[in-house]
Amino acid sequence: MSRPADERFIKAAAVVSVISALMLLVTTSPAIRVAVGLPFALVLPGYAMVAALFPRRALGIPERLVFSIGLSLAVAVLGGLVLNGTAWGLRVESWAAWLCATTCLASVVAIRQRRRNPPLPLTRVGLGLSGRQSLLLGLAAVVVVAAIGLARTPAPQHSVQGYTLLWILPSDDGNPNTVRLGVDCMELAPTSFRLEVKWDGRIAQEWSSIMLKPGEKWENRIVLPADFGNGTVEAALYRLDDRQSVYRRVSLRLDQSQ
Repeated sequence: MSRPADERFIKAAAVVSVISALMLLVTTSPAIRVAVGLPFALVLPGYAMVAALFPRRALGIPERLVFSIGLSLAVAVLGGLVLNGTAWGLRVESWAAWLCATTCLASVVAIRQRRRNPPLPLTRVGLGLSGRQSLLLGLAAVVVVAAIGLARTPAPQHSVQGYTLLWILPSDDGNPNTVRLGVDCMELAPTSFRLEVKWDGRIAQEWSSIMLKPGEKWENRIVLPADFGNGTVEAALYRLDDRQSVYRRVSLRLDQSQ
């Protein structure tokens, strides 16, 4: 294949990728999307990348075909990982943009590389592979297997957050001057807290550092003054990585006249 003909194929791959992306965006027919999407996802990105990686066209047709499909699969798998971590997610629009951008960028690189490197004479290639070609084919297989392995690894769930419960209850032994105070940690990592208890508007008790692992609980009993009477006990919980902001706040109104 001559250089002009080869460049025309590369340019055609970029043009077809743009047309395929537009068709996927405007049509809702499942049949059309499958007919357009399969070559778009399984051939075009890999073909353009092979042309960019081997600008002197040393690969024969069988090797070029295998590499094209293998690299296209790798692009699709890695694209799924990238898109899943973005705000666009795994949608038809984002897939079309990813595949089109990859194909067009690789096509531009391939054409520039071909114009900088003199072509090698092509020889007829049989079905057998040389040692170098077998090595390259093995590397492509490794890339595909690694990409599939990454795809099977659960992506981090950025929207999942831990939480902590702060609670205060009257004592279960019937003593009106005792309350129970507790912290239930459901954070995603060990977390340190500072806890302060107030009555009559002033800090009466304080724990400067309570370190809890996920799933751990902390509980304490607070004995109120004998002359406390009717009033409100307040508790404020702070995370030590944000000492200025109240993380949780609870209060308990006591009526000891009953």
